[in-house]
Amino acid sequence: ADIQRGQTLFTEGHVVRVLDVGILAGIGLTRVPVFARPTVLVATTGNEHVLPGSPLAGGEIYNSNLYTVSSLVRPFSDGLETISTVTDDSQLLREVLQRKHDVIVTTGGVSVGERDMVVSTAIGEGWLSVFHKVRIKPGKPVYFARKGKQLLFGLPGNPLSVAVTCAMLVIPALKRMCGRTDLFPVPVPARLGKTPIRRCNRTLVWPGKLRHEADGVVADFSPKELSQSLSALLDSDGLIIQGATTDTGSSRPAIGVLWWDDLLR
Repeated sequence: ADIQRGQTLFTEGHVVRVLDVGILAGIGLTRVPVFARPTVLVATTGNEHVLPGSPLAGGEIYNSNLYTVSSLVRPFSDGLETISTVTDDSQLLREVLQRKHDVIVTTGGVSVGERDMVVSTAIGEGWLSVFHKVRIKPGKPVYFARKGKQLLFGLPGNPLSVAVTCAMLVIPALKRMCGRTDLFPVPVPARLGKTPIRRCNRTLVWPGKLRHEADGVVADFSPKELSQSLSALLDSDGLIIQGATTDTGSSRPAIGVLWWDDLLR
């Protein structure tokens, strides 16, 4: 009377919810095939990083990147491991890139400075570069490579860049490895409210406030405009995606929005 013979209850890619467990038991199953969540290693680079709770000396900052990335990827990973600070030493970095986790995520060291060694060290360790640098702001220097079935994401060092590139690039990859099909939400068209268009020759992906009004979704950028300003995430509802602008400003760029709840679930 409840479930008919031959009826399809779940298909591949379905995320098993707590409410589904009783249904599975109700048809006599004790085990179901699932995708294993990937193992993830998060390593932050840079001599300047100090763990929260320790006093700061000149030129040092608290290591927010470790906690930002770990918090974002934890729901989509199994066996999460972290390395708090990989100092600017190529041997230490090589040891990290030799680890056998399904996914390795580093922060910092992917730009063009003399201490930015992630890309060259990864290539030396046999990683095959897929891309380095993308036309978005923040997060332009992001790096992606593969070695067999392993994935390497080299995120930039600026804290807001880390949060944006992790949400936009790393999490969809982890969802795919978990067998999910809903990898990335479709941006919703929106218009800017009180905040004006920001001139940028790259696609701008910036936190902001989002709201529904009678004529559609209205978005306002966070007032913070620097990629090291992690506080731009305060009270943000999601990310505002603004198309690249021209120097003449003759055309208005397209605006789309992504809610955090859709990106991170």
